[in-house]
Amino acid sequence: MKNLLCLLILTFLVCGCELSPQQTGNTPSTVNIISIGLNYYGTNCNRLEATINDSTEIFLAFSQLYQGKIGSAFLLQQTGENGGYDSYTKENLPTKARILSILSSVREAELTIIYYSGHGHNDGSLVTAPSSANENIFNNRELNPNCLLDVPTLLNAIKGIQGRTLLILDSCYSGSFIIDGAGTLSTVENPDAFAKVFREYFSSHAGDIGQRPLVLCCTTAGNTGKESRTWVHKHGYFTFALLEGLGWNHDSNSLTRVVPASKSQILSVDSLYQFIKTHQLLPVTGTNKNRYQHPMVYLGPDNYCLYER
Repeated sequence: MKNLLCLLILTFLVCGCELSPQQTGNTPSTVNIISIGLNYYGTNCNRLEATINDSTEIFLAFSQLYQGKIGSAFLLQQTGENGGYDSYTKENLPTKARILSILSSVREAELTIIYYSGHGHNDGSLVTAPSSANENIFNNRELNPNCLLDVPTLLNAIKGIQGRTLLILDSCYSGSFIIDGAGTLSTVENPDAFAKVFREYFSSHAGDIGQRPLVLCCTTAGNTGKESRTWVHKHGYFTFALLEGLGWNHDSNSLTRVVPASKSQILSVDSLYQFIKTHQLLPVTGTNKNRYQHPMVYLGPDNYCLYER
């Protein structure tokens, strides 16, 4: 009976987006943007081709959407300068320490958007940049813990941010931040992983709705994220659909006046998620994990209004 009660409470708190009401409200008055992208050029980790386009254009799109309302803005990128690794003194190199430092020091804002495009470990950890010439991402085929920003550590860092936080992840196994709910199209392969994070993070914030991050991620806890290999202008499939939902024009590097993911003039976390699911240029269901990718969302108890025309 005790286990059943816990399961019911967890299901209620972490519901699928289809069961959540449409949020009405105003555009956030102040917004922080932190966009992170790594292509792993010059490291001993396999390269990614779409992440720099992803992180750059997401940064520009949200900056334009919230023009005049930006509090803090950070674009952290590891790009493989001159065919090798970036300078270790580069101010915007996304090391684990630098990311955590920025999260602890951002200005108070009504909304803070944290975006990441890069590798994800099989437990959901973000694979960050080495911080010195003495470090590699892999040591004897083992991942360097100094390059892994794990789920509890990231969520713990988010706890200190004043205002609502939207975490957007285009990385493998990013569904480790989310448990699937009724009404969605897939089942998370490893729900116990999230249940542990839920207990560690949310137990001390049960009554503090504002401290719970909203989460959009590209895939479930048991599947990889995919990026285009044939497109000339490369993107992750999830991020490409996300940009389309915001009204991004790849030719002009600017937003159009129309926000396609809006519903009744309101862009909410749920409407953006629904747009991504229906416009992603890769199936969201299937039997071969290499050929589909199911985006996930955590709305918490509300469906937050991101933008209202």
